[in-house]
Amino acid sequence: MSHPTAKEAQEQAIPKTLEKYEQLCELSRAYPLAKTSASSVSQGCREFLKLANKVVSPEPKFVPAMHHCLVSSMSLARNFSSKSQGNVLGIDLGTTYSRVAVMQGEDPVVIEEVEGGRYTKKSFRSMPSVVFFKPNGESWVGRQANMMTSLYPSRALFDTKHLVGTVYDSSKVQTSLYPKIVRGFKGEAWVETEFGIFSPAKIQAFILAKMRAIGEVYLKESATKAVISVPACFNEAQREAIKYAGDIAGLDIQGVVEDPVAAALAYGLDKRDGLFAVYSFGGTFEFSILEISNGVIKVKAKRKSLSHGGLDFDLLLVRHLWREFTRCHAFDASHYPLVLQRFLGAAERAKVRLSSEPQVEVKLHNLLNIQVKKSLVQKDLEVTITRSEFESLVSELIEETGAICQKCLEVANITRKDLDGILVVGGLGCVPSVREYMELFFGKSPLKSPRGVTPDEAVVIGAAIHGEKFRYVNRREPPNEGALYRSREEFSS
Repeated sequence: MSHPTAKEAQEQAIPKTLEKYEQLCELSRAYPLAKTSASSVSQGCREFLKLANKVVSPEPKFVPAMHHCLVSSMSLARNFSSKSQGNVLGIDLGTTYSRVAVMQGEDPVVIEEVEGGRYTKKSFRSMPSVVFFKPNGESWVGRQANMMTSLYPSRALFDTKHLVGTVYDSSKVQTSLYPKIVRGFKGEAWVETEFGIFSPAKIQAFILAKMRAIGEVYLKESATKAVISVPACFNEAQREAIKYAGDIAGLDIQGVVEDPVAAALAYGLDKRDGLFAVYSFGGTFEFSILEISNGVIKVKAKRKSLSHGGLDFDLLLVRHLWREFTRCHAFDASHYPLVLQRFLGAAERAKVRLSSEPQVEVKLHNLLNIQVKKSLVQKDLEVTITRSEFESLVSELIEETGAICQKCLEVANITRKDLDGILVVGGLGCVPSVREYMELFFGKSPLKSPRGVTPDEAVVIGAAIHGEKFRYVNRREPPNEGALYRSREEFSS
């Protein structure tokens, strides 16, 4: 019996290798997110290319199949190299505060921003959505920018998210209290500063770039892929503007996820069926009703309010501090904007602390130096605010959100009893009186997260969970997007 030559042996091995290679390709198509599929196909590519390089002149019948596999090998090699690299950041681009998270294994991690030196190091799980311009035109973003706002308010940009994707002539813009809105090049609403005019998308890009930098410090590698959460009431133009902001920030936006959907993912509601309400009380107020069935999440109805949010809580506290200052000093400081900014900062800090403490001491020294008979008189403020005082100040604002919720229920043609659960999310969801009112209004306690998620971090954690499915897919939309969840605007906002 004669033994085959080396060339004959190689050609005999081609059909088996082709068959194995095609099986690996089918496996990769059936399970596009599987890491084992990626490694198997990569190994198959190497085996085939090694064999193809050895065969100098294969039989003609093998040429088309080998050419197809050669092209596919190169494509799959590029594809899987991108699939296996890089984390996908989940970003909660908030009106007042922004956060970034990432999946580490099966657990979402909210990334902390670390500031300070060896002995003054501090970590923060959220960043103020503030941009500040220095005299030379350079910008600061985040906590440092927020601190400078009280000294130079005219150089700071904050609370601009609601202007994204809007036109100057819209009623939303014309009724806005933001003082620096101008008409953009194409009729959009832009914001004017002493250093020029900026589109709201550009302002959000500053914030997103800082979020990316925070993520890269934590991951110790470049991070370009991201999923950004957006309010459910954002229209298509606003969502595209957010994606454009991500592009400016150097991010490859894999997709956007609506805030209530992200919150539902953080609470694991995609594994349950029923009707759920999401009471989102942060920089703005938004109430949504979700219909969940077989892992598909639909936004059935939603309502929002720009006049019910964290800043409105702060302003109520500012008025209280102003009254105390006037009572103590019999002096009208309404013409001193720097005093107002310091009151605003103190009010925000007091609001946060009163969520967990029975009372807080507000101490503001050297607010004003007034010339009185050739001498300077220093004006200070020291006042104690109890939680009960705070709750009485904001009770009317909280109760007004109940009317917004009721209108949303009517639009969806359901009653409070039809709801299978309520999620309370957003920074103000940590305020005890807010949770108590929701329990009284709906007749049931808000759901507790199995992950121990806090209300202010629910959205960013959900964004990270949503972003994980993009990690091994080299495309903006995953192949089974509709099977995971779908948002549908069945009712107008």
